[in-house]
Amino acid sequence: MALPFRLSRRRLLATLSGGAAVGILAACGGTASTPPATGQSSATTGGSTAATAAAKATTTASQAAAAGATPIPSALIQGSKATTTLEVWDWATTWQQLLTKLAQDYVAQAPTYKIHLQIPPNYYTKLQVAFAGGTGPDVYRTDSPDAFSLAYRNVLLPLDSYLGKDAAAKANFNATVKQSQQASTYKGKTIGVPFGGTLVLTIYNEDLLKDSGLTPPADLGTAWDWNKVAEYGQKLTQKGSGPRPAVYGFFADTNWETGWLPAVIANGGNVLDPATNYQKCIVTQPQAIEAMQWMVDLVLKDKVSPSSADLSSQSGSSLFFTGKIAIATFGSWQIPQARQAKINFNIAAVPYAPKTGKTGSDSNFAVVGVNPTSKLKDDGVQYALWLNSLDAQKTIGSFEYMPANPTAADATYFTPSLGPANRGVLKNILNITTPEPSPDVVTFTDVINIVQQELPVIFQGNETVTTGLTKASQQIDARIQTALKAG
Repeated sequence: MALPFRLSRRRLLATLSGGAAVGILAACGGTASTPPATGQSSATTGGSTAATAAAKATTTASQAAAAGATPIPSALIQGSKATTTLEVWDWATTWQQLLTKLAQDYVAQAPTYKIHLQIPPNYYTKLQVAFAGGTGPDVYRTDSPDAFSLAYRNVLLPLDSYLGKDAAAKANFNATVKQSQQASTYKGKTIGVPFGGTLVLTIYNEDLLKDSGLTPPADLGTAWDWNKVAEYGQKLTQKGSGPRPAVYGFFADTNWETGWLPAVIANGGNVLDPATNYQKCIVTQPQAIEAMQWMVDLVLKDKVSPSSADLSSQSGSSLFFTGKIAIATFGSWQIPQARQAKINFNIAAVPYAPKTGKTGSDSNFAVVGVNPTSKLKDDGVQYALWLNSLDAQKTIGSFEYMPANPTAADATYFTPSLGPANRGVLKNILNITTPEPSPDVVTFTDVINIVQQELPVIFQGNETVTTGLTKASQQIDARIQTALKAG
């Protein structure tokens, strides 16, 4: 029996706030971003194999364009005895080759299936509109910050009964890292299958550090802290011919995922309280205010990080990849981009907070879910569970996407030959990383956009960190309380 929708179509659409998870998708390989295609490095043969496979896939985007519709990256992957078609949706055009390869591997061992893979633009809006209309894909992938809100709206099929009957699938689930299991479990129910995740790290230009005679962050251990960032920033920032530096020492990124949230987590804070199922904002706690103040000081006081004016014509990542920023905190998905930029780089943990002596990272552990109204629920579940198998997880890792299974990650993603020299630190970061907040009664985008709209004012020095974060916190709590009362 299909699970009922908790919200009406009107109420469901009202929660989208102009389209959910745009910021998240832009960071993690979604349709709003233009990261490099992965699988093109010398690390694995999986990328080139997948590229060939993707080229052979039957695409329908050109047909859609000819019909006047918005082109949707699409492929029909067909088994040799195909009689059943599974509709599979995903958000990430960057990972289309990987998704195609996974579908091809599945129909090779389950030849009675066709997989119609689609990557719609405005993914979460179209996904939830389809659900509200009683349609939608059979299987779909969600990022972890949106998983609990989807589960709350009963559009993720609980998988516990299936896992209870399939010992191998249960063992595969239990073999994934605990953070990925956490992202796949809502109020004691398994709402999806762990797919893989991301990490946040320090990345630095080795040539710029060498020219300044500085010990690389990878060699500093816990001494790579906020104080050291300010010190290094001063020594690495180089004057330009005009009013702006030719090289900035550090990039204090105002983006939540790769910038301020990892610093807040390192200092013992968060944006939403996990102890309340992410139903209370805690961004005004001292841990968060201290971390944000440290970043603001790097811009306004120390002047070692580009200001909003400096970033008006070029992004922080572009500045780093062209040698104009010495050190930054980026996502693990940007390592291939650094490699393709052909700069001499290395990586380390996010700078340690002096007060806690800890580093921090927030991770998007993607979840593969099944539509509870699908007419092919059992078939969809089998595909989702297969994506958690060791073979599928190794394929995921071969595309330089961190798989949820650590054995698969050791065999593929953490391989030292991938580089850079300190690649082993990724495993250490995985051990300490925190799943990104996943509120249920509101979308994460609703929450994070409220904080983000205050940051330009704060980082321009037009309001204090405490004032700006207090305003944001009050709005977030009010929105959550309104949603809770609405039920």
